Amino acid sequence: MGKLRNTCDAPPLESLFWEGQDARTPISASVYEAAVVAGTVFVLGERAWKEVCQFSRKLKQIVAAQLHLGGERRSWELPWHHTAWTVEKLTRMGVVLINGHTPAVVCVDVAGGGAYALKHVHVPDCVLPELQRKAVASRMVALGESRFGGQPGGMPAAHGESVIPRRGAKHSSGDLRMYGTRSLNGKHVHRYNPTGEEEEECTRLAGAHALALSELEWVVTPDAAQARRAAASNIPSSMRADMSGNCDAVSCSLTQGYVISAHDDEAAVNETVVFTPMDSVPADVEWCFFSAGLMHALSRSVGEVSYVTMQGRDVWHGTLPSSSVAPHQLHCGLGSALCSQGRIVQHWDRL
Repeated sequence: MGKLRNTCDAPPLESLFWEGQDARTPISASVYEAAVVAGTVFVLGERAWKEVCQFSRKLKQIVAAQLHLGGERRSWELPWHHTAWTVEKLTRMGVVLINGHTPAVVCVDVAGGGAYALKHVHVPDCVLPELQRKAVASRMVALGESRFGGQPGGMPAAHGESVIPRRGAKHSSGDLRMYGTRSLNGKHVHRYNPTGEEEEECTRLAGAHALALSELEWVVTPDAAQARRAAASNIPSSMRADMSGNCDAVSCSLTQGYVISAHDDEAAVNETVVFTPMDSVPADVEWCFFSAGLMHALSRSVGEVSYVTMQGRDVWHGTLPSSSVAPHQLHCGLGSALCSQGRIVQHWDRL
């Protein structure tokens, strides 16, 4: 793949929009200005964007074949370092790695009409609003320590929480937990682990984290947050990401030391992802996120947060393994995503 480059002067903020959303404030002015100053506003034509998507789709197929050639293994033992899904190999293929202190915006010039469809926004810790950033970091670490600490594999899943060993056809390694609501073929919608034992602390911590992440989204990418609220208009409060129903997302994830190969989703609105470490990330651990044809180095110090939001459909993304030359190892990096799955939103809209 040719390197993704900023191909023209950055367009004015008022010309940007998220597809399917009313354009008011797609990105906060301070975040966009920081990306403009850094020279990391990437403007693509529609043909170039299709090429980025084709590359990402082919990358998924190649990695899946390489993992299959490695034989049947437990998901934790997948030989990522023998595949194309590493920082080193993607760099060789021309994928740009952006350091952890630089924001980035990817948008597409829609038929040359002076309007630019946003696909991906990355906001590093140094650009995030301090109040909301601190809330996300502290609540996310509190939830992570509660659910992953104390015993191998973490705590048993509580009511409203499911441990997901693998995500369907998406190849992954590491620990993933989901909170909120799930769907089986878009027909049967219920909370994760509905028969699990009630744990007041788990419910409280998961809800507090989901709300903190939602509040950060409202400040950094307000149009995405507004679209999430509109999508949730018919969803009962008891079927939201938090048990109180104050969060507009359908579900919220939590991962530790997680790897997932390139994939796209079928979300009704943006998927918004944050990363923060529970402890300082060791120097020999690579921790990077791929999205929209770019790689981003993630925050490595306690209290720091990396924020990514992307169009809910047709943007290939994933988290890379801890090493390009050695087996993936569990590390202290936490990840979490706000999700509004299209099938679940449609389920409630039809009722």
